[in-house]
Amino acid sequence: MSPFLKKAAFTIAILILPGITIDSAIAQDCISVNTAMSRVILNQAPHPKLANNQDTVTILCTRTVTDVDIVLAFKGNTEKYFEDSTTLTATLTYKSSTFILTYDQNSNTLHLPNSQMNLQDGLYTLNVTAKDCSAYNAACTNCVLNYVFYVQYTNALLFVDIEPVPNPPVLSCFPGDAVILNGSQPPSPAIKPQWARLVSGQFQDIPGATAPTYSTSQPGTFRYTLTGPMSCSGSNIIGVSPPLLPEVALQPDTQILNACKQKIIGVSMQNTGGTDNIMFGWTTNSSGIIIEGDTTSSPLIGAPGTYTVTITRKDNGCLATATATLVAGNIPVISTQITREPATGRLDCRLTKIKLQATASQAPGSSPFTFSWSDGSSGSDITVDAPGIYSVTATATNSGCQGAAGLLITQDISKPSIAIMSPRDTICDNESVVLTAITQEPVLYLWYDNSTSSTNTAAPLMNGVNKYGITVTAVDNGCTNSAEKGIVQVDEPQVFCQETTLSVINGEQGSLNCTTSGDRLTWVASSTNVRNIAAAGNGPVLNQIFQLDNIQTPGKVAYAFYGVNAGCTSLPMEALVTVLPVTTEGIFIPELITPNGDGLNDTWEILLPETVTNPEAYAVRLFNRNGALVYEDTLANNFDATPYPDGAYYYIITTPGGETLRGAVTIIRRR
Repeated sequence: MSPFLKKAAFTIAILILPGITIDSAIAQDCISVNTAMSRVILNQAPHPKLANNQDTVTILCTRTVTDVDIVLAFKGNTEKYFEDSTTLTATLTYKSSTFILTYDQNSNTLHLPNSQMNLQDGLYTLNVTAKDCSAYNAACTNCVLNYVFYVQYTNALLFVDIEPVPNPPVLSCFPGDAVILNGSQPPSPAIKPQWARLVSGQFQDIPGATAPTYSTSQPGTFRYTLTGPMSCSGSNIIGVSPPLLPEVALQPDTQILNACKQKIIGVSMQNTGGTDNIMFGWTTNSSGIIIEGDTTSSPLIGAPGTYTVTITRKDNGCLATATATLVAGNIPVISTQITREPATGRLDCRLTKIKLQATASQAPGSSPFTFSWSDGSSGSDITVDAPGIYSVTATATNSGCQGAAGLLITQDISKPSIAIMSPRDTICDNESVVLTAITQEPVLYLWYDNSTSSTNTAAPLMNGVNKYGITVTAVDNGCTNSAEKGIVQVDEPQVFCQETTLSVINGEQGSLNCTTSGDRLTWVASSTNVRNIAAAGNGPVLNQIFQLDNIQTPGKVAYAFYGVNAGCTSLPMEALVTVLPVTTEGIFIPELITPNGDGLNDTWEILLPETVTNPEAYAVRLFNRNGALVYEDTLANNFDATPYPDGAYYYIITTPGGETLRGAVTIIRRR
């Protein structure tokens, strides 16, 4: 029976299975396994053979396992008791866990399912049972295979390498330069990389450096480590060297200028990488003159001064400098200077041009001079309109000796900062708002209306966005800047109510259907002898239940409705709800008057039904307890109880139809 390779997905944790050991020496009387022909099928070749019972199998920790199949081959005259069975079951036991293996009869293959837990090194037991197996003879007592094996892991061959770019790993002086360290790729997803750097004698992990490739612009010693399960690890170390810096010297560093034109000598160098690997660059101060050869090792100069040479390695961009002082020997000394007009001027938004004047003198003796400016001009003076260093060379016509001078012209054309602030950006019709200019430097102000204060009052003339601008001029440099502010004016909203007076009977519902042309309708309310009325709210008052506190006395609720539009609030629209006690005749006649100014029962307020339009047709007569008539009028006028003493009074009210209503009312002043 030949091994059979089966493909299926599986996890790395099953790396232990190559160590399954099956041997015929165990107490199995029916069958024996041919371990030389049996195999453990993994996702990577070679596929290890089955080992003998109770042997130990060593597995490399780099092994990646995504498939595990066990292909069994039986010894002659024994396989029929297993191979010919219709049903074969198998389990794998590790510590306290048991896993069921599936069996393929055609390939005689056992497979560990993907749902198994992560398995580690240790002791394993494989049990295989044939359902239809029967004892062969007296020596065949069962039909079960039982194999014991051990698994251990080793990282002996976990090879870790580092390939640097460039090689050898040496940094350069070029901007942004770095050395790329390429570590070995992890052999499996379970193997994780980590870079570390040697700091104070100890390697410290570099945060975030968990990829095989690491880039560094710093010299030092670096370690690359691969770490996986079961203590699987390996590392390697590499050093990154700092840039190789050149060295340069000028000997002597003070040299005598004995001619009007003379070469600088005495340049010596080390660590250059060869003479073809070096670039030269000479500079001088304002009094020095480099006639030619500023990119050679020995330039020709024409005046005393300080001269500096910079050498740069072409291969790594690193540089070094040295300086020599050239003093006048047996030659005339040409003194040159530049003055400007105005003397302390700089270019800015007011001063756009500056005149430069060159003068020269020769010691000993005297001579006329010619002048050559750095911008190509000749003559003793030039006018400049841009910042920069302007230099001039003066040449004595009788000796040919030269002198030089330089002058830095600066420029300030920076604009002053400016912003306009306001407490509100949206205002109502006929309102105004104060605008304030905010700046960080001394400036002169000029508003849209030619006012010159730091503040201005904006009074929009139209609805919508009204723009207001300001220009500021810096006192220091005369530069200007502008800003603009938009102020939005909105219409004052209007409030519309279908009715502003409403009478309801105690306990009934009532509505005040008010709307607004603005964005929102809001209201406030105050109530007298009416309970459960909110002090404020939004929208119309709909289906409000009006209930009296004292059911014998009328109540009132005064509403003030406001329209709100983008922060603008309308004038109030007032509405009044009168709540009447329940009456049988439809006319409410109070039985108590308390004229003390507390707003409750201060007057004798007789309320007629809303359908009554002629209160003057109702006659009222009031008698004191002695029967004397003390008051007579109609319900068109309110009875004023102020001049009447406390006590009980009797009334007769005659309706337009001749009906007479009689009763008593008491006047009492509460203290």
